[in-house]
Amino acid sequence: MMQTVVDFFQSVLIIVNNENTTFEQKIEILVENYIEKMKKEPNVPLFILSEIQSRPEDFLQKIPFRQILTETSLYKQFQQEVESGRIAEKNLVNFMTNLMALVLVPVIAQPILKTIGGISNAQYNQLLNERKKQIPVWVKAMFYTS
Repeated sequence: MMQTVVDFFQSVLIIVNNENTTFEQKIEILVENYIEKMKKEPNVPLFILSEIQSRPEDFLQKIPFRQILTETSLYKQFQQEVESGRIAEKNLVNFMTNLMALVLVPVIAQPILKTIGGISNAQYNQLLNERKKQIPVWVKAMFYTS
């Protein structure tokens, strides 16, 4: 499972370091990538949460999130968006918290959501596919000034 997590974060690094995509494009690609990976490996978010809760130091040594993130094109573009006044939210932690929640909570809460909605696996996957389009729109509405 840890190898799956490492592979996943390596694929994320490729996206966040792509100098040829805009900040908004990176968000769209990240959302699609996360959702597709989570559809294939729905236990990964729970594994990560479990590892972070039980052995945070070990997990964070294996994947140094802060160092990785602050050296990416995504981070630099976020800073530029803030400096230009396009993004009102100046705190990257708030920004990432909301983005991750929009993507991960439906995966973590899958059994509850399927029960509440009375939906099948196919319908649930369709819901996730719809979110791939909706989340970037919601992110823009939440954080962009206009």
